[in-house]
Amino acid sequence: MRTIVIDCHSLWFAIRLIIAIGVGQLITWLVVQKYLWPKLIREGENVPHLDHSPTEILGLVERLLYMTALMVGASQFVGVWLVVKAAVRWRQVKEDTEYGTGTDIIWLTGTGLNLLTAFVGAWFSLLKLPAFRG
Repeated sequence: MRTIVIDCHSLWFAIRLIIAIGVGQLITWLVVQKYLWPKLIREGENVPHLDHSPTEILGLVERLLYMTALMVGASQFVGVWLVVKAAVRWRQVKEDTEYGTGTDIIWLTGTGLNLLTAFVGAWFSLLKLPAFRG
């Protein structure tokens, strides 16, 4: 029978990581879903907002990717992901009649919040500022 030993530092690191991801998810959800989307709808903008779209899951995955990249010193990955994300959005814009309106503001705000909460989350999890390699 094998015994699994988890040292105290690894356990606290895992707990801090879960807290950082959860707090980031809460902040982004509050700002985007509870403030920005209702504000656009109240202002009468015709927005293609789908409550059943997987954007919250994408935001969670994105934040985890950013946080992991910052924690292992691979900050270049953040730039690569942003390029991929912009390319997908650019491809969509051709048929998107809402381009340049509130949907873009929400998209950029969500991305910015994911970057910010990932940086703070990496800092909180590592108990030091993430290292950047140039």
